Amino acid sequence: MATANGGVMLRYLKIQNLAVIDETQLDVEKGFVCITGESGAGKSIMVDALMLLAGGRGSSDLVRSGCEKAVVEAEFELDEVAEDLELLDGPQLFLRREISKDGKSRAFVNGALVANNVLQKYAEPAFDIHGQHGQQLLLKERTHLEMFDSQGQLGEQAHKVAAALSAFRKDFDTYWHLKETESQRRKDAEFIRHQLAEIEKVKPSEDDADLDLRLKKARNLDDIRQNGSEVIGLLNDSLDPNLRKLKRHLQALLEFQPTLKPYLDQVEGLAATLNELQNDISLGLEDDYEEDLGKLEDRETALNRLFLRYGRNIEEVLAEQVRLKEALKKLGASEGELEGLWLKLEKAYLALREMALSLLAARTKAKLAFEEKVLRGLKQLALPHAKFEVEMDSLTWPDKLAPVANLTLPSPSLRFLFSANPGEPLRALSKVASGGELSRLLLALIESSQQQFNRLLVFDEIDAGLGGETAHAVGAKLATLGQRHQVLCVTHFAQVARFSNQQIKLEKQIIDGRTSTRLVTCDYEGRVAELARLMGGDAQAEDLRDHARKLITQTDS
Repeated sequence: MATANGGVMLRYLKIQNLAVIDETQLDVEKGFVCITGESGAGKSIMVDALMLLAGGRGSSDLVRSGCEKAVVEAEFELDEVAEDLELLDGPQLFLRREISKDGKSRAFVNGALVANNVLQKYAEPAFDIHGQHGQQLLLKERTHLEMFDSQGQLGEQAHKVAAALSAFRKDFDTYWHLKETESQRRKDAEFIRHQLAEIEKVKPSEDDADLDLRLKKARNLDDIRQNGSEVIGLLNDSLDPNLRKLKRHLQALLEFQPTLKPYLDQVEGLAATLNELQNDISLGLEDDYEEDLGKLEDRETALNRLFLRYGRNIEEVLAEQVRLKEALKKLGASEGELEGLWLKLEKAYLALREMALSLLAARTKAKLAFEEKVLRGLKQLALPHAKFEVEMDSLTWPDKLAPVANLTLPSPSLRFLFSANPGEPLRALSKVASGGELSRLLLALIESSQQQFNRLLVFDEIDAGLGGETAHAVGAKLATLGQRHQVLCVTHFAQVARFSNQQIKLEKQIIDGRTSTRLVTCDYEGRVAELARLMGGDAQAEDLRDHARKLITQTDS
């Protein structure tokens, strides 16, 4: 049998109290792994378990009746570890999901409790699940372009074009916003210039902070001089002479009353203080207080007008002046920016045009090879007369960027056309493909891009609706995929299961009057019995068992 050559592998799976499963655990082999089982055994439970590990929705309905919680655990071996997966310290990835009976969920990555979106991040590089969901995606034509690019290894180039387009659009919108608001910006600039002129005419400065005090001095100059003179007179005529006498008498008493020393010190300090007071008042009287009161009052009136419009005090007015200058500078820069921005846009457009045309050429070149590869796959899947075509719209990019605000850039359009039967024209997938045909087309698309799927591939009844001969072709194709990847497939066809490297049977049993299901790895005789059951329903019928042995032998050879 063929074996997987590398990539991500599911090594171990454990399921507890999930739906009809009580508890089961399984070592999973490499290559092509099939899951089979009788009706009602719950063949898709393994897929459901993996979907939970992928961050899928969990509900209390999944918890086995009478149990507190359902638990799913899996061990994966990665072929490479991405730098952003910081919870990994090696190739082993352990995922765990718990769903309680009240519907609450917990997720773990390598033993660490994580949010569900973190679980999804770690599961994403480990496995892909394909089934009815994948078929539905094929019916949505918006997914075809991304699928084509990823399978033609054009995803990175397409991403660069998309990033360049996004940057161009942002700059383009900025330009036209500036262009359309140019008139208003000119009005704003003119108003700001008027405001600045009004402020600069007054020329406010930090020196104006003491204007109130200067005004008080100018308005009360006579009172200031009279009171100052009176204080100096008192100091010279009374206080100073009397303090000298007091000091002299206290010094005489110290010889007899030493406890008076602190009082003498205080008298001496008072004398020093009064001396400083006299000096300060004298210096103040010598200052020239005779500022022009009229000019000071005019200054006060001018500043008050500024305070009413630009701030409550001089500090706020000065701050507003700085802000207005910055605003005017930006408006001026915006005015001058338009021409430079348009030149930048023209250059960016030409670069974007070149990138887009290069991508279009690459897509056109990849188209034929892609179609041929898918058609080969479809023929191998018992669709010998199938036709498949990638329909692409040709894109016309003008040589120069048009100076219009409502610019419409060419948008790539691509869809898959398909015909399964001879004589039928190519049509959209939603109009011509049955479920079985979609399953095979999906498998052919996946197989055509083997190098892109470096992970476990899970197929949930992808062979639903197929006949025996077609199922054989699907099984052979899955086995071919298994040469490169680990492939896990839920099937009810012996023609598919015969190709497996490992066959897992979901086995129903009744314990204490209650139905339970367990996962069992089939040995050779177990495979013979299960294939016989799949072919005719009677696993013990000798003719069916002989036929099953032949199927296994033919496959192994």
